[in-house]
Amino acid sequence: MSGFLSRKYPRLLIVFVGPQGVGKTAHALLLSRELKSLGCDVHITSLIGYTVFHLKFIGLLNRICKTNVVAIKFYEDLPPQPSASPEIYRRLFSLLILLYFIGYLMSLIKYKLLRIFHRVLIEHEGFIFKQIADLHFMAGYAKVKSSSLTGRLLKRFNVLLLSALLKNLVIIVRLEADISSLQQRYVGRLHIEPAHYLSFQNRIYEKLLKWLDSLSNINVLNINSDRRVVEVHSDIFNFIHPFLRG
Repeated sequence: MSGFLSRKYPRLLIVFVGPQGVGKTAHALLLSRELKSLGCDVHITSLIGYTVFHLKFIGLLNRICKTNVVAIKFYEDLPPQPSASPEIYRRLFSLLILLYFIGYLMSLIKYKLLRIFHRVLIEHEGFIFKQIADLHFMAGYAKVKSSSLTGRLLKRFNVLLLSALLKNLVIIVRLEADISSLQQRYVGRLHIEPAHYLSFQNRIYEKLLKWLDSLSNINVLNINSDRRVVEVHSDIFNFIHPFLRG
């Protein structure tokens, strides 16, 4: 057994960020296995509790909307689906932010509890980054103005989400891939996210991570996953290993 348990390594949160199908979960599992083989106390988790409320919100809109319904094509493997109009989304967007806040609290409580029992946590679904990207994408659909009360509320919520990262040692692994290669991986997969949404996610992640990387406790690894799995894993492990040695 390697000896980085011979010294007290710090508590650490490792977050994998990237679009659907880029390999977040696969590389989180590989990293977890290697760290455990070295004697590291590591636990993989998902901290995106908001998704439950997101789906409930959409279901609520579909039930109460008898008018102002439009056909929206989002998933590339599905035909256009009926959806509440942007106007309805805009009117109820504050409720959506409230539901996302409840989901965030659930994830935060889970994170705090897991930190008590494990020194290293690996979050494989994108944690708050996916939540921010989803909210802003829906704000764009709803035509929420940044100067409006809802727009200002959204900005304050972004700050609240990001504050969850500021007091701890965090490593963010952003996996990137060409959209064309991602879409090839999606063959035979249900609910394929469209290219314009993937591009939007990338822009949000790039902007957020550029700022976070300037902070002393947050370290960002941007890595191209369009390579052999073993090469990507080696780069991830080599980046993270020094932090575990204290």
